[in-house]
Amino acid sequence: MFEYFHDTVSQLISTSFKFFYNKLLHLILNQEDPHTVGEAQMQKQDWLLIYLDLPSTNEQSYIDPIRIQKGLFLFGMKNKERIGAFYSFKPYLYGPYSPEIYKDLRELQKQGLVLEQSIVRKGWNCYTLTKAGKLKAKSFINNDTYPLVAKMAAIKLNVTKLSVLGLLKEIYEEYEDYAVKSIVNVEALNDVSSGAEM
Repeated sequence: MFEYFHDTVSQLISTSFKFFYNKLLHLILNQEDPHTVGEAQMQKQDWLLIYLDLPSTNEQSYIDPIRIQKGLFLFGMKNKERIGAFYSFKPYLYGPYSPEIYKDLRELQKQGLVLEQSIVRKGWNCYTLTKAGKLKAKSFINNDTYPLVAKMAAIKLNVTKLSVLGLLKEIYEEYEDYAVKSIVNVEALNDVSSGAEM
């Protein structure tokens, strides 16, 4: 299973990110008990910091709020029994949405851990970590948390690979209850190609 995971994800990661990924994989392959996770010590903000620090397929350090929301939603849904208390999501204009994430982003900005910047071509503000934020995020990656960090890394690579519409299409197909308030024509998404950036 690890060989398949390695081959699939390695194709998406550029050389600049392979050191991080190989180190993470080394931890996974050498852990005696891969089912031991220190979720009791992890807070929601901690996972948010880790998510922002993980590499994107497009190698951009800034990530837009839609991909933050959707990435954390997928991570929570696929690992709900392992991570304990996490962000609560509700159906909204672009699918699953958690106002807590924006609240935490603002709080992390006040702490000097997150930077917000307007990206004109994207049409919304995007987020990245400061140097202090990166150090904080990396401090959470250890023998207890790495199994979930590896899963989160794979989710972020997929989320940043897809266009916004392609991402919504995947989420709505798997979690159709979160499409009920969407302003995006759900039926029209059937004709959307999942690739390309938006």
